[in-house]
Amino acid sequence: RGLTIILFALLSTAVSLFLASANHPHSRCASLFLILPGTYRIAPPLAAWISNNTSPYTTRATTIA
Repeated sequence: RGLTIILFALLSTAVSLFLASANHPHSRCASLFLILPGTYRIAPPLAAWISNNTSPYTTRATTIA
């Protein structure tokens, strides 16, 4: 899970830097297609990782919510 989170966080960071520096509309649109998978693939493994590392049931439910 950690490797997946790190990999896609680096991908979305690199593409967001490219998005900030791009001037051509086609390159900005292409970078949006790359930034969305990088950003939205971080949340599920991060939620699973955090919920598995909390001990009581109530704290786990609060962490997931």
